[in-house]
Amino acid sequence: MPKEAAYTLAWSAVGQAYTLYDRQAELTLTLDEGSPTWRECLEQTASFAFHGQRGAYTARREQIKPGDWYWYAYQRSQKRVQKKYLGKSEALSLQRLEEVAERFNPGKTVEDETATSPMPAWIRNT
Repeated sequence: MPKEAAYTLAWSAVGQAYTLYDRQAELTLTLDEGSPTWRECLEQTASFAFHGQRGAYTARREQIKPGDWYWYAYQRSQKRVQKKYLGKSEALSLQRLEEVAERFNPGKTVEDETATSPMPAWIRNT
């Protein structure tokens, strides 16, 4: 059984914003991608669960060469794991996260997956 991510970045249809949930600190932050908080989060974490408007996946930061870190998106479908390139931290945007979610799930929206989402209800209903 996969372990739950320490951080979840989720789209809130009610609040019309992205919210970052820190499971360990039980902290909730509304994110604006232009804010220093967004950049700090990307630099301080190695992975997070993304639940956007167009789908969900796990984003992981990986080191390819010494000093070169890149973000990749992973999504499991049945027994198969798909991997897609997200980019470097300095170029990673909420729009890019949504674009990759669309590539994993063409034509799918958050409303389509609400019933089957592994996301806890307290996150889903914000």
